[in-house]
Amino acid sequence: MTTIDVTGTGTAEADPDFASLSFHANAVEATSRAALASAKRITAAIIQLLDDGGVAERDRGAQHSNLHRRTRWHNEVETFLGWEAQITVTCTVREPEQAYGLVESVTEATDVNINGPHWIVDEANPAHDVAREGAVASARRKAQSYATAAGLTLGRLTVLAEGAGRVQGGPRMARRMTSMEMEDAVDPASQTVSASVTLSFEAEPAGS
Repeated sequence: MTTIDVTGTGTAEADPDFASLSFHANAVEATSRAALASAKRITAAIIQLLDDGGVAERDRGAQHSNLHRRTRWHNEVETFLGWEAQITVTCTVREPEQAYGLVESVTEATDVNINGPHWIVDEANPAHDVAREGAVASARRKAQSYATAAGLTLGRLTVLAEGAGRVQGGPRMARRMTSMEMEDAVDPASQTVSASVTLSFEAEPAGS
């Protein structure tokens, strides 16, 4: 019995269901204790702005902190510059259109580094089903093409194995923007959802 193994991919376009953002509060001070205290004050201001912007507490991710010495090397001599503390706050914005507004409010109020918005398509979005259907159809067309080229008759499907799906599109690095720039950037980026699948078919000589 001959077996034909093929892979197929499918894609679909979707508007993002929500967005993720990461805010990095940075502070450099002469001592580690002072640096961490300054970073905590900035973080508290960020959290307050997230509260004011309607981000629920459950949608704020874990806060990650990092503390290290900053130095500079010159002519093989290391000079101590201070202690740098960074605290990262992540959050999910359930209304993607509000993501840039949240970025603007945080950057206007405090000096932070921001990563995002990253547009996310929820697993329950129907676009994933469309992509999967396309992947199966693509694989089946390939199998039929190989069978015809080899003088075979495509038989029953014996294996269906899912590959890794992807969401392409949108990570953007946010920064302090002017009001005019914000007006041009408020629309969430459309995402391409993809799916892949492997199918295995039995095949027999044509006419058998």
